[in-house]
Amino acid sequence: MATHELFSSQESLALLRKHWGWIALRGVFVLLFGVMTLAVPGVTLGVLVIVWGAYALIDGALAWLPAFVCAKPVGRSGHWSSSACWALVPAWSLSSGTG
Repeated sequence: MATHELFSSQESLALLRKHWGWIALRGVFVLLFGVMTLAVPGVTLGVLVIVWGAYALIDGALAWLPAFVCAKPVGRSGHWSSSACWALVPAWSLSSGTG
């Protein structure tokens, strides 16, 4: 027996009843993606790479947002330390093909 349950079975069923449309829509997209993968694998792979790249870019930008918004001043100049940004420059240079 679990000592702590996040949702009871009744609450889980209520959530499923309320949001069943989103689950069905996700299933439709998965089926369409599967059919497209079998029909045109090259194009599907290209689209997958672009979508994943856009997701990674947006996710990375949103992950950095708190670092800039919540930064505390450091040192005499009153500016926050940018050493984390400079540490990522070589990684960006290598990944973008400029290095």
